[in-house]
Amino acid sequence: MSITLDVRGENNEQCVRGSVSDHLLHRGRYGGSRIQQRAQRTVGSQPVLWRTCRLRELHAHYARRTVSVGRPRAGDVRRHRIRQAGGGERERPLHNARRRRGRQPHRRDSAGWERRRSGSPEQGGDAAPLRHSERRNSGSRVEPDRTPRPTEQENLLRWVLSFIYGAVYYFDMLDIKFIRENADVVKAGAEKKHIKVDIDRLLTADDERKQLRQDIDAKKAEQNRRSNEIQRAQGEERAKLLEAMKQLKAGMAETEERYKVVMEEWQKLMLAVPNVPDMSVPEGETDADNKELKRWGAPTAFDFEPKGHVELMTALDMVDFERGIKAHGFRGYFLKNDGALLSWAIWNYAREFFLKKNFNPFIAPAIVNKEFFYGTGHLPGDAADIFQTQDDQYLAGTAEVPMMAYHAGEVLTQEELPKRYLAFSACFRREAGSHGKDVTGLIRVHEFYKWEQLVLCEASHDESVKFHEELNRNTEEFIESLKISYRQLEICGGDLKAAHVRSYDIELWVPKEETYREIASASYYHDFQTRRFNIRYKDAEGKLRYVHSLNATAIPTPRILVSIVENYQQADGSIKVPDVLVPYVGKSHITKP
Repeated sequence: MSITLDVRGENNEQCVRGSVSDHLLHRGRYGGSRIQQRAQRTVGSQPVLWRTCRLRELHAHYARRTVSVGRPRAGDVRRHRIRQAGGGERERPLHNARRRRGRQPHRRDSAGWERRRSGSPEQGGDAAPLRHSERRNSGSRVEPDRTPRPTEQENLLRWVLSFIYGAVYYFDMLDIKFIRENADVVKAGAEKKHIKVDIDRLLTADDERKQLRQDIDAKKAEQNRRSNEIQRAQGEERAKLLEAMKQLKAGMAETEERYKVVMEEWQKLMLAVPNVPDMSVPEGETDADNKELKRWGAPTAFDFEPKGHVELMTALDMVDFERGIKAHGFRGYFLKNDGALLSWAIWNYAREFFLKKNFNPFIAPAIVNKEFFYGTGHLPGDAADIFQTQDDQYLAGTAEVPMMAYHAGEVLTQEELPKRYLAFSACFRREAGSHGKDVTGLIRVHEFYKWEQLVLCEASHDESVKFHEELNRNTEEFIESLKISYRQLEICGGDLKAAHVRSYDIELWVPKEETYREIASASYYHDFQTRRFNIRYKDAEGKLRYVHSLNATAIPTPRILVSIVENYQQADGSIKVPDVLVPYVGKSHITKP
């Protein structure tokens, strides 16, 4: 099986021609133009698939598992056509209505499908192959799609689109032009984060891939020229030309193989390049080097020996770890009775508290397509900590991933910004790097729930800094309303994630351990993520710019139960409910049932 691409611009000029991976080189340059992409699968000698569309609309096409055919023009609606191996074609519309200049919409049946014409395939009916003119002028004739399951060709299409689609989002990290022009800055940023990446080798590989791409294009142009000569030649001259063509193809195959190797190396190196941190980020290698910025409140004082949350909640029948492990496995748990009520109370109180901060509420999906984890920067570095499904999708450990995907491939207006979202979601983490840590209790679990704050703002460092402080302060105010002591940390370079420019952590006091434990974080990214997601806006001058992204934990459960239960425990083993949660729990104390 071979997959090739033929990408052309509006005037049919050649932009990219070659393998699917070749397309990655031209995403930035041709991403906004009207293009034609041709993906062809060869089974024996029979091509069975092609597609064309606007690259900027690839997100919508991929989401609908659709493919457009023909040279699009103003007013056209993209259409879905798959050429079947048996010789027929089928086609379906992407929209409920279609108008073309000088034409009326086609009639539709009760299912909403546009009718092409009746009759058998032999008579030119619904299943008949389209004529050349119909292929060139797509969308003029349609038939209903009654296939309930994806065909082999559709599965191939999904594979091709996922390859291209993934390239759009996770192979445009820091712009290669920016890296080339600011190599010293990028190197210093990687060094500050203690991330090893060979920038010099990346730039060399970039030069090499460009040269190989030019060589391939030149050889293909030469191949086309000689093909025309062969068609006109006869006899001995034709034989010589055929032999020369054979040698040319052999040389091209060698160049393409080398190009493939260089592209793979280039892609890996690009993925390894971290975002440039703020120069104010403190130096350090591990979380032990994080800088404490402030503390709020005094640790809770007791006139008795405080108990841990596992002992307290088990005695009050708020949690069942034994059956949780039976049902889920290691780190499993059931919250029940007042444990469940207290968790719901936190969710509801947090919802009302943060919505007063002018957020739009969301409930976000936990199962997210793989490419979006590259977009946020969780892949490839955090792969071991992410659950994967049999469909090659992943379970998000934060609503940040689906909420960033929400606007993927879109162009926003400046008036829409900032976008302020408060998202609730189930979260899943394998805690692969936490072997032997917090093996009991609710500190580290595989499944939990979290409110997440997310902001998309104008491309301004000052705006990012302003919203970063605001999001972090929102969480601080929420914790202060619970009257639990906390401290704020600034994450040092070595503990900073690859995608982060700057990050804060908030830690709550845990009496039994006599220490502070992380409960929330707030980070900003500049346009590192939005370049991958291709989220842009038009500024006042009409120029397209990438928005800046930020996110911060509002509050997670059940981890916050640890601090609430331990800080509000009473000498008799009961738990006083924080005043702000009493209306949601319906009682002031949690006692033995």
